[in-house]
Amino acid sequence: MAMAMAMPMEVEMEMERGSAEICSGGSSSALLAPSVSDGGVAAQWSEMLPEALARIFAVLPLEERMRSVPVVCKAWRKAAMDPTCWRVVDLHEWSRLMPWEVIHRMVQLVVERSGGGLEELSVCRLANDEPVDYIAKRGHGLKVLRIPFCQVTDGCIANIAPSLSRITHLDISGCTAISKTALAQIGRSCKSLARLDRNMSFFFQTNNLVAEEYDDEALAIAAHMPLLRHLELCYGSLTNSGLAAILDKCKSLDFLDLRGCMNLTIDGAMAERCRKIRVIYNIKFNDQFQMLDLYDDMSDVHYSDDGWDIEEWYSSSDEIDDVLPCEMW
Repeated sequence: MAMAMAMPMEVEMEMERGSAEICSGGSSSALLAPSVSDGGVAAQWSEMLPEALARIFAVLPLEERMRSVPVVCKAWRKAAMDPTCWRVVDLHEWSRLMPWEVIHRMVQLVVERSGGGLEELSVCRLANDEPVDYIAKRGHGLKVLRIPFCQVTDGCIANIAPSLSRITHLDISGCTAISKTALAQIGRSCKSLARLDRNMSFFFQTNNLVAEEYDDEALAIAAHMPLLRHLELCYGSLTNSGLAAILDKCKSLDFLDLRGCMNLTIDGAMAERCRKIRVIYNIKFNDQFQMLDLYDDMSDVHYSDDGWDIEEWYSSSDEIDDVLPCEMW
């Protein structure tokens, strides 16, 4: 079955890099690059080496990798299953539109496809600890994990943190079920962590904490994450005391986002300290409902008839029952 697909610029660049590397051994037939004449002669993509195809497919949008590539021909389908295609997976926008059961099933699918080689994963709205545990236990090579607005708990973090020792960037923004306990465990286990995103919402900041807890998370970060270079605490509850602790202990910090932190008063000596690094903090509120749009405002999420779902991607596949069991977790 033939299918015409436009090549994005990233694909063309990756194809050139793959050609140079694969052909470096001296074999002139190692990679058959597409040659399209003015008359529109179809490129013989199916004759490429599987590893070359896999590298090209890896830079395609996720929907194309899942939905279009596997149905072109057997060679493409085989290449699309290669773990190389699944080292970096961004499900963030897609997961905003899907029921949590489908999101969980997709997470298991991409983790399995990666064959343990997953390096970067972005997904939101996971409804419990199970998919997060699944990711961590099978993704020992993870370097970037973005799981904002997920219902992950302190207990889950305690279990998985040792498996995330290679993490350099962690996003747990909006994860309201975790506390200073989880942050301390992350700091103790993830020694390579250079960036932490812990952005919250205006309503959580004001409705879920008492004054004695305002600096708990900031103090945990200061005590256990001294090597952080990038820290986001938008709508955090920290006060000047918590900020001072972070500035004292996190000596490598060069970026700090404090937008919406209404318990801070940054002037005088504190303002002078903040000038030494890049700090964003001067957001003014007109009323209590004015909110910074950190994640395109999750309140406007709606289900769309035009959304692409996981079942539809595999409607022509004989493996749908094996890959996507109804009872995954």
